[in-house]
Amino acid sequence: MAKPPAEVRFPGDKNRRKRLRVRGIKQASKEIQRRLEKNLDALLDNPEGFLPEIVGELGKVSLFGSKDPMALTLKELELVSSKRNDVRWLKKRMGMRSGGDIARSLAGSLVAASEEDLST
Repeated sequence: MAKPPAEVRFPGDKNRRKRLRVRGIKQASKEIQRRLEKNLDALLDNPEGFLPEIVGELGKVSLFGSKDPMALTLKELELVSSKRNDVRWLKKRMGMRSGGDIARSLAGSLVAASEEDLST
C-alpha cells in the first residue's frame, strides 16, 4: 500500500533543506539613516522639488491615450503629489499595475516618508 502524499519523500529533499541559509537582517549606517530621513522629509514637504526642470514644450494629454508621454507622466505626478497625505490611496496607487512607473515609485516613496519608523 502506498503512503499518503504528505509522507512521500523525493530524492534530494534532505540536501535542499540543508543548503537553505537564513541571514541576519542588515542595517544601514547611522549617517545613511539620517540622510534618508532628511530626504524623505523634504520629499513629503515638496514632492515636485525632486523633479528635473523641463525646458521644452509639452504636448497634449488626450482622453484616449497620450499624445505626449511626458505630459501624461507629469499629470500623474501632480495627482500623486496632491494626495501625498492620504496613505491609504498612496498604498493602492503604489501597488497598481497600471499607470506610469515613475508615479508608482513616487507613491511608494511618499508612503515610506509618512511612516513613523524609518528603520532600515
